[in-house]
Amino acid sequence: MDADTVTAGTAAIALILSFIGLLWQRRSSEDRKTWEAEQDRTRNRWAKEQQDDQNRWQEEQTRKQVKRENSWRQEENERLATWRAEDIARQEDLTKPKLDVKLNPGFQMNQVSGLSETMLFTEARNVGVVPVYFSNWGGFALPDDKSLDLPQAVNPSKYGTDYDFRQPLAPTSSCKTYVELNTFRGWLAENGFTGIIEVQGYFTDRLGTRHLSNTFPVNMEDD
Repeated sequence: MDADTVTAGTAAIALILSFIGLLWQRRSSEDRKTWEAEQDRTRNRWAKEQQDDQNRWQEEQTRKQVKRENSWRQEENERLATWRAEDIARQEDLTKPKLDVKLNPGFQMNQVSGLSETMLFTEARNVGVVPVYFSNWGGFALPDDKSLDLPQAVNPSKYGTDYDFRQPLAPTSSCKTYVELNTFRGWLAENGFTGIIEVQGYFTDRLGTRHLSNTFPVNMEDD
């Protein structure tokens, strides 16, 4: 084998190796690009998933905040509505006639005969802030939802009043009616009552409200 042949062979081998090197370099470059592209896709996927998670968390926080604010707003509106209703009720209550009524036995002084027979006094005190207008002289609440209006006095020694019921009763003022206990027993007997009767005195205002007293027992058998 001559020198030219050896040189040509060596050159051919070098060319082949160079070509193989180029192919390998190209393949390595393509593989690297493919790997880098895959890495980019992975990073983008991770970034998108992270952003999606962040968006879902933010949406959930926003929904919770809106729900809390709506709940707070509803509670505040309910509190305001309750306060307004209570305030209106308080204002209305202030303008209502208010009487403190008491029913008690007692006596009256008579300049001629001294002490009277036992009397029943129904006394009303205006404990409100508005004058009270009366619809009648008042009366007595009886068992079985019955009632007995006090008639206008024809015999002031037996029953009557110390007040002109055509006039309003001013705040802090008081008035009373009275009836002789035996006269009252006679009225009860006429209405069929016997034994011990639990009665209450009352006054009725012009709004139709009946203001009742404490309960008082009347023994129909007492002399």
